[in-house]
Amino acid sequence: MKAYFLSVLTLLAVLSLALWNSASMAGRTQRWQGQLDQVEALATDGAWEDAYQALEESYGDWSSSQAYLHIVSHHDVLDEAEAMYRRAAVFICLQEESSLLGELSDLRHQLRLLSEMEQLSIKNVLQHGAYYSIRPMAVQAYHFRYKRIPDATAPGTPLFW
Repeated sequence: MKAYFLSVLTLLAVLSLALWNSASMAGRTQRWQGQLDQVEALATDGAWEDAYQALEESYGDWSSSQAYLHIVSHHDVLDEAEAMYRRAAVFICLQEESSLLGELSDLRHQLRLLSEMEQLSIKNVLQHGAYYSIRPMAVQAYHFRYKRIPDATAPGTPLFW
């Protein structure tokens, strides 16, 4: 009975952390998207210096969350958003309104994707579960086939080769 209680308690703790992470990510991405809306409004009004300042503040807010984001999210999505922030800053400096608006739209979409990836949904559970369970098997099969690493389960195989 004690083991059952401990298992249920562990599952509840993991579920509560997943829900907290989802809500935290949604709040952060909504805040960043609002900041980008402000940048867009300033740029369309022709207030380029104010738009740059607003983008710089949004980027500072984004940068302050990097440790958390790198723990809970995929790095390729974060790297792409980082590059989009930098391209948007260049477009503001060049006063390229159409390019900036496109880049801000892409950045808002990337932030929405980031939030969506952290939502607790059956799609994400199955997708991440498949990624973490199938990928190691595929890597192991690759190494056995192409690298000729000995089978660790064979009798007489040393533990470290």
